[in-house]
Amino acid sequence: MRLTRFARLEYAVSMVGGKPGLSLLARQLAESSEIVDPDSLVFGETGIYRLTPGGALTQVAFFRADNDIDSDTLGPLFEQHAHHGGFNGDAVVDALHHYHLVECPVLVEQALHAWPGEYAIGQHAAGRFPVSFTRGASTVIEVEDQRLKPCPACLERINKRLGRHGGFDSGRFLPGDLLGQAFERVPLGSTAPNMSCRSVPESLRTDWERIEKALLALTDYRCQGEDCPHPELSDPAHRPLMQAHYSGHDVGFEHFAHLRSLCVRCHLQEADHGYLRNRVSHHRYQQTFGHV
Repeated sequence: MRLTRFARLEYAVSMVGGKPGLSLLARQLAESSEIVDPDSLVFGETGIYRLTPGGALTQVAFFRADNDIDSDTLGPLFEQHAHHGGFNGDAVVDALHHYHLVECPVLVEQALHAWPGEYAIGQHAAGRFPVSFTRGASTVIEVEDQRLKPCPACLERINKRLGRHGGFDSGRFLPGDLLGQAFERVPLGSTAPNMSCRSVPESLRTDWERIEKALLALTDYRCQGEDCPHPELSDPAHRPLMQAHYSGHDVGFEHFAHLRSLCVRCHLQEADHGYLRNRVSHHRYQQTFGHV
């Protein structure tokens, strides 16, 4: 996985003895847009989430970044608007740029083709993003605060999920309508049966299976519990003994969640998690490692 600026920032904070630096990361994400490795994203029914190995999870807006003005897509449109020096930045950007908030056919298609071009993440509540046009290594035009429209496919899925009468249209929808709310306050879907962690808020339960799977893969199935007798459970036969634990949200940024990768033995030791003792996964742990 390519090391992004966020990952370097998180690593620097951890080296000076801090926590994963979630508030710092949240502030950085809220104030700017960064190119991001799509492998750090989880696409779910309730939104797109960025997940780090350190356990930071946030819902994000995800959009295509810079455009090459000599590309087959942009070239003719650019020439049309720049022919007599009358370049209309709004018209060109409006024709090319959409941001995404949920899994949709457009992003699925990009994922299947190894993500051509560059994509960025942000949490701009007003739907305004920095956009630039490049020619080779040079930036020709740069717009710092451009209003972008939501992806039509994303908007259709959001309207169906929220069940709003009339729904949102691209002219009056803002990312802040979804991204700026605390997880617990967003009415999103039903509760998944037999959750591995009951402390997961309602808003994440629809997507928890995907989020848990992604977190465990990012942490290489290593238990982050203190004094764990079996911290490394990456063997395929042992992976079912690993679970994701929701340990709360960032006080400063409620749309940032704290997650930990724990084996069922260490998960059981968390406060109010005694119910895990009766789960099949705990009995399997005992059969594998004995009563620890």
